[in-house]
Amino acid sequence: MRAIADKPGIEQVALIEAAVSTKATLAEMLARMENRGLVRREHDAADKRRRFVWLTAEGEKVLAAAIPIGDSVDEEFLGR
Repeated sequence: MRAIADKPGIEQVALIEAAVSTKATLAEMLARMENRGLVRREHDAADKRRRFVWLTAEGEKVLAAAIPIGDSVDEEFLGR
């Protein structure tokens, strides 16, 4: 979610690298997030194979709540 927030409208393929994931796993994860109203995906009008992803307002709220938790975990386990 942080990668999507950092680059609104990011191409779905670019998220594979950011999430260190496979294409199939990422597609399933995004479908679940879309069903929960956390992200919005749109096809490229010129090339239907390309999809772009944005956080919804609800996704932004969830991310805002999750960031302090993630930072705390990093601090506790990684000493960052």
